[in-house]
Amino acid sequence: MTDWTSDFFERGMKGALEAPPSAWWLITEECNLKCRYCFASAGSKKKNELPFKQVRDIVDDFAESGVIFVTYIGGEPLLRHDILDIVDYSSDCGLYTGICSNGLLLTEKLINKMIRAGCESLGVSIDSLNSVIHDRLRGVKGALEKSKKALILAAENNIRTSIRVVVTPENLPELHEIFHWSVDRNINEMILLPEFPVGRGSLVENDIKSRDLKAKQVFTEGLEILRREGQEINIDVPQTYAYGHVGIELNRSFKEFHEASAIGFEKCSGCVVGKFAISVQADGTVYPCPFLQIPIGNLTKESIKNIWQESPLLNKVRNLKLQGFCKRCRFRVECGGGCRARAYIHGGSIEAPDVTCRYRIAAEKKRR
Repeated sequence: MTDWTSDFFERGMKGALEAPPSAWWLITEECNLKCRYCFASAGSKKKNELPFKQVRDIVDDFAESGVIFVTYIGGEPLLRHDILDIVDYSSDCGLYTGICSNGLLLTEKLINKMIRAGCESLGVSIDSLNSVIHDRLRGVKGALEKSKKALILAAENNIRTSIRVVVTPENLPELHEIFHWSVDRNINEMILLPEFPVGRGSLVENDIKSRDLKAKQVFTEGLEILRREGQEINIDVPQTYAYGHVGIELNRSFKEFHEASAIGFEKCSGCVVGKFAISVQADGTVYPCPFLQIPIGNLTKESIKNIWQESPLLNKVRNLKLQGFCKRCRFRVECGGGCRARAYIHGGSIEAPDVTCRYRIAAEKKRR
């Protein structure tokens, strides 16, 4: 890490940055899949989706304010007819621009158009190499083969490529196979996410806490499996405490991104709320993160700097007065007090303890 990125990262961890380095922008809620755990409950296009002119105004604000990364997600961002214009404008403004897609619409021709427009990274979601499992989780038959083909095409066409995997009980036994499949096909990064009890994911079972505890346990087991697999082929699986989002660098062919991403969402240890990232919705509403779905402002009415610096919720997180077990935990500095989304979902307060913390669970078992 250079002196600049070290200083930037240190200030970010203290919540002292003037603007978030990274923005995850749900550019449309329209989607051609029906994923079981979709945090956005995506499906149909909403009437209040921002037109290109307003998107452009927000991108201008991002560029002027010091936002570094913008990643367009959905829904399925490629369903927007103007997505290439949006990517082109973002990259022309100097933003490192990426897209997260399910891959169903991706062709080699479209990938090359995206690259020419300035798209620098592409994430494709694959949850299993077994079509029965993947298609069931994603809600559409035939989805896997299209997603696999898209990911391979992207890697072959020299765009930084990520495979994004939601870790579930169904795919845990084959997680190591997905890992090695990705390495063998020169995928640059593997992004692991747990299931979260938000959006459509909150509708699967009635007992949200029990389901979230199980999801966290499965996710932890998955990381431990990949840590062992990675050691054998000299790939580092980052240690983390909050377990909300983990990025594994599978190869270093994009060195500039690897260096820069140390200040972003993927390499941050602990919760990023109020430090490194925000989540933008299709109508310009800003959430602290995709899973902490509390509006803190709207970019059609105020600047990102104003929202970032003046939000009472974000400032409360930056000066967190932890409660319960998290207040006493020896890892509270490293993890930032655990996942603030889970704290709010289960405890009803941004300062509540993260009830899914594995150290809290282990301590409770000892006392029994």
